[in-house]
Amino acid sequence: MPRVVRLVSVTVALVLAGACGGGGGGEDEVDDVAVGDQSMLTTTTAAPSATPTPTDAPPATAAPSGGPARDPNQRYRASTTILESVEHGPQLCFGGVAESFPPQCGGPDLVGWSWDAVGDEESESGTTWTEATVVGTYDGRTFTLTEPPQAPQPLGDAGPQPDFAPACDAPDGDPSADSGSFRDPEDPDVAAVWVSSPDSGTSPQTIYNVIVRPGAAERVRALVRESYAGLLCVVERNQPTRAELQALQSRVHAEAGGSPLGGVFWSETFEQGGTVVVGCAIADAVSEAWVAEHWGPHVDLVGELEPV
Repeated sequence: MPRVVRLVSVTVALVLAGACGGGGGGEDEVDDVAVGDQSMLTTTTAAPSATPTPTDAPPATAAPSGGPARDPNQRYRASTTILESVEHGPQLCFGGVAESFPPQCGGPDLVGWSWDAVGDEESESGTTWTEATVVGTYDGRTFTLTEPPQAPQPLGDAGPQPDFAPACDAPDGDPSADSGSFRDPEDPDVAAVWVSSPDSGTSPQTIYNVIVRPGAAERVRALVRESYAGLLCVVERNQPTRAELQALQSRVHAEAGGSPLGGVFWSETFEQGGTVVVGCAIADAVSEAWVAEHWGPHVDLVGELEPV
C-alpha cells in the first residue's frame, strides 16, 4: 500500500483528538494558494504529534459486517522516522514530521527497538531519531518488531495526484485581462477550483478552472465574471461539492475510532477527484470494505503500513 511522507511546520500543525487519540483539539486549515503554486484550494488536517491510545485505537482485526477478516498475525513494513523523546519511548512517525529541531512527530509505540541496532541516529535536547525500515506486527496500538531494522526505502507513491491541466478545451474570456482579479466563487454548488498557468507548465496562458454541480454553470460563471474577465473554464460534473467534502472529512476524524484503519493521522480534501484522502495506518481490503460501508465511495486511503 502507498505511503506518503509529510513535512509539517510546527506553526500550522493541527493536533486532533478522537480519531488519532492524542491530546488537544484543532481546527481545519484552509490553504488559499497563489497562482504559481500548482495547487488547489484544499482543506488539510494533519496530526504530527497525535498517537493512537489503547482507549481510542480499534483492534487491528476489526472488520466490516459481512466483510473480509484480517489475519491477527499479519506482518507489515514501514519506512519512516523512528523518534524517542523525554516524553515517550521509541515511536514510528506516522502523518509527517514537524520541521523543528529536534523534530517532533507521533505514531504507534515501537516494541523491540534498540538504538544499538542502527548507529546513525541523531540526538538533541533529549530527543533521538533516525530513518529506518521496520517489519513487524501491529495491533492497532503498538508495532512489534519481528526482524532487525534495515535502511530506509521508498514504499510507494503518495496517493492520488491532481492534474492542473485546463478543464475545458476552449476557455472563454480575455487572455490579456488581469489574472490577479480572480475571486474564488462563494457558491454552494462549487466542487473544485484550480489554476492552469505558465508557471506550472500546464498552460501557455493563465486559465482558472471551476468545477460545479450540474445546472450551476451559468450562475457560477456570472458570479466569477463580476470581478474576473480572463480565461475561464466552468465545467459541470456530478461530484461532491467543497462543503460536502469538508463535512465528510469531519466525519472521518470523528468516527475513525471505531474503524479497522489502525489510526488516522492526516486527511485532505482532494477537490479535483471529488474525494477525501485519508492517511491511516492500514489501507488493506478490510479497511477499504469498512470505509465503503460507513463513509461511501468518496474516501481514498493512503496506508503508512505495507503488508508483507
